[in-house]
Amino acid sequence: MLKKILIFVLITILFAVPLISAVEFSMKENFKQGETLMARISGNFLEPILWENIFLYRGHVRIPLEPYVTNIEGDYYIYSQLLGKAPNNYSLSIENVKYMKGAKISEEPIVKNFSISNITADFFHIVLDGSEEPLRFQNYIWYFPNSIFSAFSFLTS
Repeated sequence: MLKKILIFVLITILFAVPLISAVEFSMKENFKQGETLMARISGNFLEPILWENIFLYRGHVRIPLEPYVTNIEGDYYIYSQLLGKAPNNYSLSIENVKYMKGAKISEEPIVKNFSISNITADFFHIVLDGSEEPLRFQNYIWYFPNSIFSAFSFLTS
């Protein structure tokens, strides 16, 4: 009886370890033109994710991206402007970072696919700095013939 319990506990641990140490990559699957890409990545990383590790691909072709990364309470947040990116299918790839995948160390790219539509976003700016100070946003949108101008201001408490 004790042997069966021990085997059950070992099997449970073996199946639970990959679930506990899995990488979670959360972001929208569809963006509008000019919208801000925002993603959250959590997992057991052995090296920090830096802006140098983040790449954008259209199909299999790497294209320019100016990403920003911040670590807030153990989760990595990535944001970047998609302004000027053509409507198409894209992949955001985190490369050359060591992390735990199950019980093994992995350096495989972490990839999330998304698309950009031909619809223009109403509001396309945000700043994520990890500070303790809460931020409030106020959105101003002015409509001109044949164009949209969008801006916002940070309001202090």
